[in-house]
Parts: sequence; C-alpha cells; structure tokens
Amino acid sequence: RTDGLPAVAGLAHEWRNGLTGKYLAGLWEKDLLNHLRWMPDEAEPEEPDEKKPGEEAEYIAPSWSWLSVQRGVTWGVESFIDDTFFVDVDLSRTDCQPKKANNPLGAVTSGYIFLKGRIMPLTLSIRGKTVWLEKKGHETKKELERPDNLSRLRNLPDKVVYCLRFCRRPTTRNAYDDDSALVLAKEILSFSV
Repeated sequence: RTDGLPAVAGLAHEWRNGLTGKYLAGLWEKDLLNHLRWMPDEAEPEEPDEKKPGEEAEYIAPSWSWLSVQRGVTWGVESFIDDTFFVDVDLSRTDCQPKKANNPLGAVTSGYIFLKGRIMPLTLSIRGKTVWLEKKGHETKKELERPDNLSRLRNLPDKVVYCLRFCRRPTTRNAYDDDSALVLAKEILSFSV
C-alpha cells in the first residue's frame, strides 16, 4: 500500500522541468486544477481488516492525490482545453512534506492544498454502494458518481459534505453534465475569513 509514491518517483524525476512546477504527491503544481479532476476507474475494494483495534492506518498520500485511493483512476477522455474553472489555487499555501528530505519526489508525511471558491453544504445518504447528495429543503437527489472513499463517507458523523463548484466543460451539449464539483468532507476543510 505504501509503494505508490516511491514507485512513480522515477517517472516524476524524468518529467520534472520548468513547465511542471513543484511535485505534489503525484500531481504537478503548474496544472494542479486539471490534475485534481481524477476519479476512480475501479470499484473500491473491500477493506481488509489488517490493523489492530486502536491502531492508525499508515499514511499513504493526501486525500486529493490519486495515489490515495489504492486503485485505478482516470481523468476521462474529454479535452481540458477551454474549460472554465470556478476555483483559484493559492500555490504559496500548497505543499507536500517529503518523508525523506533527500527524496522530495517519493513518500510524503502530509500534504495540503488551498483552494478558494464557493461551497454548498449537502446531506448524503448511502444505500449499499450508492451515495446520494441532497440540498436541504430540496427534494431532488443527485448520485455521487465514483466516490473515492466510501468507507470515509460512511463514517462521517453528521452526514454533511461540502460541494465545491469546480469547473465547466463547454464542449458538452447536455447542460446536466457540464459542471463538475469536488465533494469535500468537513474534517479536511479549512475556513479563513
């Protein structure tokens, strides 16, 4: 489980240049917004009961990194050209702490990003492996397609998540699918005034 970042470190070393910017646990700083558009491409595996009661799971990668999900991911086949983003990233407040100082492209001990945009609180409900999102006071529910961590969502105490409007793809003709959003759990949000 901990081999992901060390395994891709060699590729990151080869690809790193002035156009990529800082390496952030499998994503590149200069194209961070597009790199955050990953989604799981495989079903979430059943969690093996490897840890003892009270034992913390070993840190792998930040939840916003594709390497955190331990399964195949995709960025889709659509072009990212001319997409409109509704968030800004503050790169001065975005970083990953390498586990070993002499290997900044390998394993990390932590990572954080700072995004600024509009959020909307939503309530989630889970039936089997299907997650539904609902805005308080509205009857319409929207399925959360391909959640990256169903077990984390199941363990949220108040079943509230935050939807961050992320981007719009102008090439689609179906208004229903034009916008995409990031669904954030309360424990990973940081608010500032």
